[in-house]
Amino acid sequence: MKSRAQECNIHASLQRAILAIWICVLLFPSVSHALTAEQGNEWPVARIEQLFHEAGRAYDKGQFDEAASQYRQILESGHGSKETLFNLGNALFRSGRVAQAVLQYRRAQYLNPRDPDISANLRFALQTTGATVPQHSALSRFFFHVSKEEWVTLATASYWIAAAAFAMFLLLPAPFKSAGIRLLVVFVALLIVSLLGIGAWVQLCRRPEVVIIKPQQQALFAPLEQNATPHFALTEGSIVRAVEFSSGWVKIASGDREGWVKHDVCEPVCISGEL
Repeated sequence: MKSRAQECNIHASLQRAILAIWICVLLFPSVSHALTAEQGNEWPVARIEQLFHEAGRAYDKGQFDEAASQYRQILESGHGSKETLFNLGNALFRSGRVAQAVLQYRRAQYLNPRDPDISANLRFALQTTGATVPQHSALSRFFFHVSKEEWVTLATASYWIAAAAFAMFLLLPAPFKSAGIRLLVVFVALLIVSLLGIGAWVQLCRRPEVVIIKPQQQALFAPLEQNATPHFALTEGSIVRAVEFSSGWVKIASGDREGWVKHDVCEPVCISGEL
């Protein structure tokens, strides 16, 4: 027969083992993410800042094409930001490429959904072309009101706090266990909501929004080069959803209507690997 003390020691050892495994599970994704992030930075920060300021000076001088080219270089280097996308949209708009400006404003809005300047400029650019802002369901608007990066931050914080609450429940005396349980419930709930928010953004990239970048386009009833019947007109700069891809064609949805367009007349808002 095992003594009471031996049973307590075994129980305590088991709790410590569970806690150690939990900590390892927590640390592994954090370390992996840090290592992956470090591999992506190829350009020095000083070079990026210099190019950003040069683009700003070109814009102030009215050299909008030059400014747009420099902002694109920053994005192509992998150092994109909402400021760069927003400024690129401004340069494109001032150079007369309104549909391309809509595309960059929308990308900037993905990174900062609640920024009033981005929203105002996007709305003005859409009004210039006669296009409208796409409508989402109330639930989608809730999830898209917070950026994916913010959902990830909330999910990470909730995960860690839930882990700490679980550790409190395992290791602290009985009077503190109820507090650990309450914290665990609250932050597990936040974690679930955050994961749903992340999932909404991921789904948005699987069926991405696309911007019509060429004027006077028609969505067709079928993906045919010839003899296809036009279904509805598409204003340059329109933001629609891609629902299917097939041999150089994209099936798009605009409201409750669907039609086919050539892949080169539209460009996805979500850049691969961004979201």
